[in-house]
Amino acid sequence: MSLDDNEDLDSSTQTDDGNDKGQDDSVVETDDVAKLKEQNTRLFERAKRAEGFVKQDDGKWIKKPKPVEQPKPETKQTNSPPTTDADELRLIAKGLSDEEIDQAKIIAKGTDKTLAEAIKSDLFVAFQEKLKEQQKKEKARLNASKGSSQETRKSPSEMTRSEHEAWAKEMAANIQ
Repeated sequence: MSLDDNEDLDSSTQTDDGNDKGQDDSVVETDDVAKLKEQNTRLFERAKRAEGFVKQDDGKWIKKPKPVEQPKPETKQTNSPPTTDADELRLIAKGLSDEEIDQAKIIAKGTDKTLAEAIKSDLFVAFQEKLKEQQKKEKARLNASKGSSQETRKSPSEMTRSEHEAWAKEMAANIQ
């Protein structure tokens, strides 16, 4: 290599002011690389911990065994009918509907009374009156007309082949 080539290399590392910054750049680059490597190792460790790994003293990553969950004993449901208490049976015997019994339970629970006391309360009496009024209104409504008593027939496009043939014969007999 000639002396001129060395000068060219030296001149490429020098700036216009004549200061040599080639060494400073390499120092900065090594600092940046060191910072990036450190950040990379922290991120890697964080990712491993998130995946459930544990770092041992020797630097190896081992996955923690998952704690085995003991199966919970399942409660067996029997197909027994819902239990009703004596007060509820008395209400049924008095001829109260299910809706009235449910309302009586709600009133009894809200006022801390027994069912027998709840059906005597003003709230329950008002509910019963309202319910009977609604039932009267429903019965008073006119039933929808069922239409004429004339027999409805299928249109020829809806009939099967045998129904269509029977219909055609009937129509032909009516014409004559």
